[in-house]
Amino acid sequence: MKYLRWKGATSNIFDVFIRDSTSTTGAGLTGLTFASAGLTAYHHQSNTGNPIAITLVTMTIGTYTSGGFKEIDSVNMPGWYQFCPPDSSLGGTANSNSTSFHLKGATNMVPLPFEVDIGGQVDIRAAGGNAITSSSGVMYVNASQLGGQAVTAASGVTFPATVASPTNVAAAILATPANLLATDASGRVLLQPTQTGVTIPTVTTLTNLPAITAGWLTATGIAAGALNGKGDWNTTTPATTAAIAAAILATPANLLATDVSGRVLLQPTQTGVTIPTVTTLTNLPAITAGWLTATGIATDAIGSAQLAASAVTEIQTGLATSTVQTSQGVQITWLQNFLGGDKSIDTAVTPWAEVVKIAGTGTELIRKKLRDVAGANITATTVVIGSAKDA
Repeated sequence: MKYLRWKGATSNIFDVFIRDSTSTTGAGLTGLTFASAGLTAYHHQSNTGNPIAITLVTMTIGTYTSGGFKEIDSVNMPGWYQFCPPDSSLGGTANSNSTSFHLKGATNMVPLPFEVDIGGQVDIRAAGGNAITSSSGVMYVNASQLGGQAVTAASGVTFPATVASPTNVAAAILATPANLLATDASGRVLLQPTQTGVTIPTVTTLTNLPAITAGWLTATGIAAGALNGKGDWNTTTPATTAAIAAAILATPANLLATDVSGRVLLQPTQTGVTIPTVTTLTNLPAITAGWLTATGIATDAIGSAQLAASAVTEIQTGLATSTVQTSQGVQITWLQNFLGGDKSIDTAVTPWAEVVKIAGTGTELIRKKLRDVAGANITATTVVIGSAKDA
């Protein structure tokens, strides 16, 4: 198998066929990959020494990858693979004319040798039996016809070194002497930046607008009355500061109400308003009767620091009044009745209860439930009366 490529050609992809050594019909071997056991690849140029190993890698079919090796289609093209030799293998030196490749080693694989001719340069020495002369590799041509038409030329006609492209020809035609059209490479007409007297037709869409620089719009550029009716600027007498503030700070429903100094006024009937910390209060309201209740006074709110020096004397004087003495007399009477009262055990309740009544009457002074030392209810006479023992 032999291929033809120019010396130094790059990104080459070769379709190669690998036979199955076990087939008697020459069938292709399927299932090989770049990592198949024993599979190796080498290349050798005609004027070099030892062959060079190629590291095989996977690839995408149709896309060059140096050292790439991949099966094309095991069902529709069994045995066909794509192989991408390294670019360096086809570079060659001045005297190398071919590069040989050899793939081998996989199980049931028939070795695959193929050659790439990289020295197939055309050497024309004659045409139509007539010798062709050249100098330094450049052939001399004596043409009598071109495109079927006779060629005539005056003596000394010189052709340019390269043929101009259509773009270059257009650029030459549209070169810009004074007063002619200036165009870009696409043939679009360019306006001269310093040309005067040019009338631009109606433009409906503007693109690439320039940035407006500082001070671009001046008073001179604004016609008198240009802003009339644009935001009610055309006022005969400017409004006063107070009038503007009053208009801005007018109070529709749910908006802030302010005085003429701009201070916010709370709505007298508005609820749910949280007032921030106030350090100084003025115009305090009068305290109505019963406004300060027991709930509003903390337990330790009134201590010695809050009492005046005379308050102690006033309290002592109050304790000596008949009202206090009467209260003490009541307590003494109750204690006398208790000590001399009738005492009994009420067994009709659970637990039983000790009852003290005023002597000779049915008026109870005290009733106490009875429990034993363990805290259990007493319901029998065999239980010791007492309190629960400490643990």
